[in-house]
Amino acid sequence: MSVMTVADQTLVAKIEALLTRPVYFKEVLDCGSAYAYRDILVAWSEVRERRALQRDEFGRYFLGEAAA
Repeated sequence: MSVMTVADQTLVAKIEALLTRPVYFKEVLDCGSAYAYRDILVAWSEVRERRALQRDEFGRYFLGEAAA
């Protein structure tokens, strides 16, 4: 059984705003603490589809260019 899940666009925007600077994934989870874990992961997946994420030497994520 396949379930189609739509990301909460408010959460997607919060994650994108957070990623304007390098952050650890835990900080992404913390910014969505009012949401269910699955909702955070769905929003995270949408951000990754829309934007190329980069990682710094410490393993922190930040926004790169728009995904092709």
